[in-house]
Amino acid sequence: MKKVLITGGTGFIGNKLTRLLQLKGYKVILLSRHKPKDPKLLHIKADLSKEIPYDPLLEGLYGVIHLAGKNIIGRWTSSFKKGIYNSRITGTRNLVDAFQKVKKKPKVFISASAIGYYGDRKNDLLTENDKPGKDFLAHVCTDWEKESAKAIPMGMRWAAVRTALVIGSHGGIVQTLKPLFKWFAGGPLGSGKQYFPWVHINDLTRAYLFILETRIDGPINVCAPEKITNEEFSAALAKKLHRPSWLRTRKWMLRIIFGDFTNAIMASQRVSSKKLESADFVFEYPTIEKALTEAL
Repeated sequence: MKKVLITGGTGFIGNKLTRLLQLKGYKVILLSRHKPKDPKLLHIKADLSKEIPYDPLLEGLYGVIHLAGKNIIGRWTSSFKKGIYNSRITGTRNLVDAFQKVKKKPKVFISASAIGYYGDRKNDLLTENDKPGKDFLAHVCTDWEKESAKAIPMGMRWAAVRTALVIGSHGGIVQTLKPLFKWFAGGPLGSGKQYFPWVHINDLTRAYLFILETRIDGPINVCAPEKITNEEFSAALAKKLHRPSWLRTRKWMLRIIFGDFTNAIMASQRVSSKKLESADFVFEYPTIEKALTEAL
């Protein structure tokens, strides 16, 4: 039975991915500070903010899937941004360094990243070959990927999953916005003309499994092939909830609530999923209509 190590395995994405891996016959090892409730999960007790001591369970892994990182949603004060950065860069560095002590190293190292790598790019069609943006989140993603790519010299196949906004029935962007629309307070952000990349949780977890099991490597955009604007997303969500989508949230209002996070919220990213699809990955939820039907 192949063994896969996961960090961030108890979160919205990690929990779903763990169950999928178990279903597919993998033995899952969770690296975290607290012991998991699932008795089928092996556990390495470790804090990613510190040096990770050697553990025999690190030997002979088939793969590592690194999801851990501080939630970016909130008011971006200086200390909040520092937490976002350190949880990803320091945590990834410590995880990769842990395998320096391991004799039988993993075959593949997959790290989460985000489409925030590209920054605000208006209507440009973005592929994995495009340069990073210049804002804070782009800086985080760039350094995050650099740290995880240090697995390559150790002989591991490396991939960075540039994830879009996630849609699901138990978490993600739809569940965050749902109460606003229910209370007739939902609508587009700013002009609503900015592109709004998204992916269904089932497709995201299937993409991680696909990357684990195929030879695809490097940065990989994981977003649904349908490219929609924020206004189109808001209209689709409102229709599913039988609510209007008329209350437009102005940028200055968002800045009062979220500070610098406003720039990330308002960024336009028209992202291509061609690399993943060209490797024969098929999206089960290619349209926002189908994704929202399942999530709601």
